Amino acid sequence: MNVKIAKEFPRTNIAIAILFNILTLGFYSIYWLQRKASFLRSKMPQNSLPIAEINFCYLILLLLWIHSFSYIYIYFVVKIILLFDIRSKIHILLKINNRHQLWFHPVFTFLFGFLYMTYKIDQFPHNKHTEETPPIQP
Repeated sequence: MNVKIAKEFPRTNIAIAILFNILTLGFYSIYWLQRKASFLRSKMPQNSLPIAEINFCYLILLLLWIHSFSYIYIYFVVKIILLFDIRSKIHILLKINNRHQLWFHPVFTFLFGFLYMTYKIDQFPHNKHTEETPPIQP
């Protein structure tokens, strides 16, 4: 596992993610995908996610809320494709295989989406930001 990059991975508190997703009527989950795609693009420019798919997801969700719920199937298909694309790119970037404890299980990714991925990313090793107190000068 590439611990250095895992420590840099942007994290989100799961409770905050649930709250924001409810308050924004689902738009936060797309923003979350956009943030992860942006991070992956900075680390893997040759293998990045297309911005058009993420923007298309925003558009479909907007149509879903203002026009008709008939767009919900298209929205979920596009979002699942994006989730699995991000999942695979995280596995490649961090060199995680299916025997590793931080591997994103495909069934849970499908069922719980970005919330499951938020939970798994929160388990990555991270930098402990502790303030060191300077020695006292006599």
